[in-house]
Amino acid sequence: LTYVSPRDQYDQLYLWDGNRARLLTRTNQHHRNPVWDPAGNLYCLTGEHGYYRPATVDQSDGTTVIIWPYRETVLELAPASDGFLVTLYNNKRSEFYRYQPSF
Repeated sequence: LTYVSPRDQYDQLYLWDGNRARLLTRTNQHHRNPVWDPAGNLYCLTGEHGYYRPATVDQSDGTTVIIWPYRETVLELAPASDGFLVTLYNNKRSEFYRYQPSF
């Protein structure tokens, strides 16, 4: 289980194994909406000031790598069989897209 909790003024990800919780991310950015894909990979939205982009999360050290090259505010991220479904906020409305990263 992965959850979000504030630490030092930023929302960080924690990983709970059923017995104890471990701080996963430790950066000066917010981390939100952690999601797992069927293969066991972890993703989240990371950023600051209301501007968030999807990223992979390394489960061993909490390193995040941005997988969304665009400058848009992503509200939600959901793994799909062929990529991701994303909800964007643009011009005072939400829009849904399918995104296929090249990794």
